[in-house]
Amino acid sequence: MSRPPAKRVPVNIVTGALGVGKTTCLRSLISSKPAGEQWVIIVNEFGALGIDAAVLDCAQAESELTVKQVAGGCLCCAAVSPLQLVVAQLLRQSMRRGKPICRILIEPSGLGHPGGLVDLLRGEHLRAYVEVRSIICLVDPPQLIDWWEHRQGDEGVTDSGAYAIYRQQVQLADLLVANKIDTLPSSDSSGQPEPSKVLLRYRELVAGMYPPKATLETSGGVVDMRWLDTASDGYMGMPGSTGGVSAHTPRTVAPTVSRVEADSIREQSEDEAYQTVPPTLGHPRCVEGKIVGHEQDGQAMDARSIASAGWLFALEELFNEASLLQLLVILDTQALRSKGVFRVADSKYVHLVKSPATSSMEGSARLEEIGYRRNSRFEVIVDSGSAKRLIDAVQEAFPMPDKVSCNENPSTLSLFKNCWRVVEEALKAVTAPPSTTR
Repeated sequence: MSRPPAKRVPVNIVTGALGVGKTTCLRSLISSKPAGEQWVIIVNEFGALGIDAAVLDCAQAESELTVKQVAGGCLCCAAVSPLQLVVAQLLRQSMRRGKPICRILIEPSGLGHPGGLVDLLRGEHLRAYVEVRSIICLVDPPQLIDWWEHRQGDEGVTDSGAYAIYRQQVQLADLLVANKIDTLPSSDSSGQPEPSKVLLRYRELVAGMYPPKATLETSGGVVDMRWLDTASDGYMGMPGSTGGVSAHTPRTVAPTVSRVEADSIREQSEDEAYQTVPPTLGHPRCVEGKIVGHEQDGQAMDARSIASAGWLFALEELFNEASLLQLLVILDTQALRSKGVFRVADSKYVHLVKSPATSSMEGSARLEEIGYRRNSRFEVIVDSGSAKRLIDAVQEAFPMPDKVSCNENPSTLSLFKNCWRVVEEALKAVTAPPSTTR
C-alpha cells in the first residue's frame, strides 16, 4: 500500500457465539452512524452462503456504507489472510476515490479465532493503517454461566475447540454485552421488577473477571456507538453515559478487604488515571490507590493500613516467561491479593494460574495463555505486614542496585512507596530484551 495515513482507521470487532445477536448489533450501530462518515462492514462466515451479509445488504444502498463478505473460513487462519487482502484493497480504493474510510466494523464467525484476528490487525502489514478500538462481545447470560461455571470442570471440555474459542471471545472483549435480557424473568412475587437470579449470577461472574471489563445489559443488540471508542491500543476507559442502557463497571476486590475499604482504595478509576500519562516502552504507568487505615503521631505504622497499586505497560512491552513466573509466585505468596496479565510474545498473553494443594502434594503455579490482547497490566493489594515481607522476598530473588531496608520503622506512606518501587523495578527486570523477542 501507499504511505500510511496521518490518522489510522479505527477498527471494531463485534464477536460472540453463534446466534447471540452480532448481526442485529451491527445493524443497530449502523443506524447510529454519523452522516458523512464512510464505514466498512466486514462479515466472516464459515458457510458458502452469506446469510449475515445478506441481512446487512439492505443498508448498502447508502453510498457511505460498504458491506464486504468473506465466506468459507476463519479470517485469520489461512496462509494468506483474506482479511488482510480485503482491508488493503478497501484502503487503496478509498484513497483513489479521495473518500477516506472513517471506521471498519468486523463481525468474525462465531467459530473464528478473535485473538488471531487482533494479532493480524496489529501485524506488520496493517498496523500503520488501522487501530484496534473497542472489542465488543455479545453474550447470552445463561450460556456464559453454563460454560464458565459448569463446563470448566467437565473432563475434556476445557480443551475442546468450541470452549476455547468461546473463552477467548470473552477474555478478549473490552465490552461484554449481555443481550436478550428481556427474555429473562425479572419480577418478584409482588410483581415489582428486579434482576433475575440468572442476571445476578452473570454480574457476579463478570465482576470476578480480570482484567476488569465494561459491561452492558440490553435487548435487541442495541449498543450506544459511544462504546466504539472507549478502548484502543493506548488506553482503556468507560463513557460517562450509556444513553439509558444499564451499564456496570465491575471492580475486583481482595477477599480480605471489606467492600467499603476497597471502594476507598479505588477512589480514582485506574483506567482514567492511566490515560493521563500513557505508558511507554520501559516506563510503565503506576497508579497508587488511597491508603485505608491511620497512622499514630504521623510516624508509627498501623497494622490495619491497606493500600493498592496498579501498573500499565506499553503495548509493545514483552516479558520473559520463566522470570515472570518466578516473580509472580513471590508476589502472589506475599501480597494480600495480586493479579496480572502479561504479553510474552507477539501473539501470546499469559496470567498466573494456581493449582490447590492436596493431602498428597503441594499446590503448584503456572502461566496459562489467555485471549486478552491489550496492554500488560498488574495490580497488588498489601497491608503493612505483607508489604515488608514482599519487599524482602522480591529483593532476595531479584537483587537491586539501591536496596530498600525495612529494618527501621518507617511511616506507613514510606513503606508502601518503597513497596511499589520494589515491585516496579522487579517487573521491569523480567521484561524481555527487544533484540531477543522481535
